[in-house]
Formats: sequence, C-alpha cells, structure tokens
Amino acid sequence: FFEDVGAGAKAFVVKPQTGAGSVGVTFCDSEQAAWAAYYKILAGEHKAHCRSKYKHYSHAGVLMQEYLQGTEYIVNSVIFNGEIKTTAMFKYDKRPYNGAGFVCFSKELMVPGDEPQLEEIVEYTEKVLKAVGFQNGAIHAEVMY
Repeated sequence: FFEDVGAGAKAFVVKPQTGAGSVGVTFCDSEQAAWAAYYKILAGEHKAHCRSKYKHYSHAGVLMQEYLQGTEYIVNSVIFNGEIKTTAMFKYDKRPYNGAGFVCFSKELMVPGDEPQLEEIVEYTEKVLKAVGFQNGAIHAEVMY
C-alpha cells in the first residue's frame, strides 16, 4: 500500500472493513502511525465499547487509504437496469472535537445549483458506478471534493 501511494501521501486513514459510525477510524500522519492503527484494529480494540454491536464480526479486515483533503459530499442514488437516478446529495460538516479526529456536526441537503461542483460530483459518481458494472440497487457514495 505505502509503495503504491508513494512519497506524496502526507496522511492516511485506517479503518475496519466492517462497522459503522466511524468506530475505529483513525487519521494517521505517518506510516508508523498507520501501522499502529492497523494492528489495533486487527486486535479488535475498536470493538471494546460496543461489543454487542460487533458480536457477529469474528474477524474483519482493515482498510488503509490515503487521506484526501477537501469537503465530503454524500451522493445517494438508485440504479435499475443500468439507469442511474440521483435521489439526494448532502454536504458533511466534520471537524475535530473533544479529542476525536473528526465529528459530524451536520449534513446539509444540497439542491442542484447550490454549488457549481455538484453536477461534476454527480457525473463522477455515475462514471464510477458504470465502470464497476453496477446494474441494480441503492447506492450511498461519499466523495471528497
């Protein structure tokens, strides 16, 4: 992973492959910190305060990704026989708070025309869905811009 990302990456996100509510998600500013977060997740330390929620996950993998700067948008869509309809878009307001690297303060419902980049974000999301061959179902995508 670190070789593929290259020397340009300044920060990383390490998170459990399964879960919700950002439990176990860690922002890391070095390769060493990313490895420490990786091993904590493998050891299951992120499950300590919510064991009942994770009881059916006996073993889960770890996702490591480059941290992307920008504003995070949600694109919710449905797709039927390859035809995509975007049903809602939101913009996250996430900030550091009370020792946590980020806390979601709000999600603002976006309306086409609210911001010039919204159309570009929808087009990007649709291109991704087509590229992976997704044909039917509901989609919740989170896009950094």
